[in-house]
Amino acid sequence: MMGPDWVDRGLRELQKQIEETFRGGSAALADSRKLARHGHRLVSQAGLLGFKELSDLGSRLEEACKGDPELKVIFKKAAAEARVAHLKAGELLGRSDHTRK
Repeated sequence: MMGPDWVDRGLRELQKQIEETFRGGSAALADSRKLARHGHRLVSQAGLLGFKELSDLGSRLEEACKGDPELKVIFKKAAAEARVAHLKAGELLGRSDHTRK
C-alpha cells in the first residue's frame, strides 16, 4: 500500500531528480546520453506521483536526445514544467509535515 511516507519519499525523490536533470540549465544539453537517462527517470517518478505533464515531457526529452533538432525547445518546456512540479511537490511536502505534527 502506498501510504503518506511512500508519497513523501517519492516527492523528495522527484525534487532531487528535477534538480539533477536541470541544475546546469542549457549546459545539460552537452551530454545527451546523461540527459536521456534523466528524462527516463522523470517519466517514471513523475508518472507515479500524478505529474502527467512532466512525465510526458520527460519521455519527449528522452526521445529528443536521440538527435531531434528540437531538443533545445523540448528541454526548455520540460524545465519549465519541472519548476512547476518542484514547487508543487514542496507544497505537498509542507502540508504533509504540518498535518503530522
